[in-house]
Amino acid sequence: MTIEVTKTVPSCFEMIRGLIATTMGRYPVGVGTVWDPGAVREAKDAGASFVVTPVVLPEVADACREEDILCVLGALTPTEIYQARLSGATLVKIFPITPVGGPRYIEALNGPLGGVPFWVSGGVPIDDIGAYLRLGVKVVGLSGSLFPEEARSGPRGRRPRRAATRPLAPHVVAAHRGGDVRVEIHHLGARQQQRDDHDERHQRKDQGELDHALGGLFRRKAAQHPTW
Repeated sequence: MTIEVTKTVPSCFEMIRGLIATTMGRYPVGVGTVWDPGAVREAKDAGASFVVTPVVLPEVADACREEDILCVLGALTPTEIYQARLSGATLVKIFPITPVGGPRYIEALNGPLGGVPFWVSGGVPIDDIGAYLRLGVKVVGLSGSLFPEEARSGPRGRRPRRAATRPLAPHVVAAHRGGDVRVEIHHLGARQQQRDDHDERHQRKDQGELDHALGGLFRRKAAQHPTW
């Protein structure tokens, strides 16, 4: 499993340092929604393992190469995908995947662009994970599909009490290498928000709840989809 913290999260680099310290390096941590090549050095200094952009940004890819950090460039069309790979992207993130056809879009891309390592995200239903993996997709991102609205909003549809004053949780990603599946979780709620570095008790509880949630999800889905 890896964790992606987007640049839209306030104090994201401090959060990355805190996550690495809290998990004792158990999970690689990356930075998402990177527009500025200068952020790549900040990401590396914070201990990040990868950088993700929302669109094709060759200058960010160049900075990743200089800093020796894994580069994921966002793209959608065949031309953008080609440009992303030409720029040096290790993975190409197709976003948003569901509005443009989901697995059928990847199937169509695999004809002329077979072999491109795709990361798909954006409205992916859990039931589509198997289809993507069978098409050779390396990374499948889940957001709202992973947790029901009540789990993300709190009792009776209300946002958790602290949500108005604190940023929501970073994205959480689990890698598909061999039999594993990469999962991207957006906005787990206030209890998964950044804690004070000295509040170790809450950090351990948050990590335990996250591990329990992911473990339960994988067990349920593995039972439903034994061919994953």
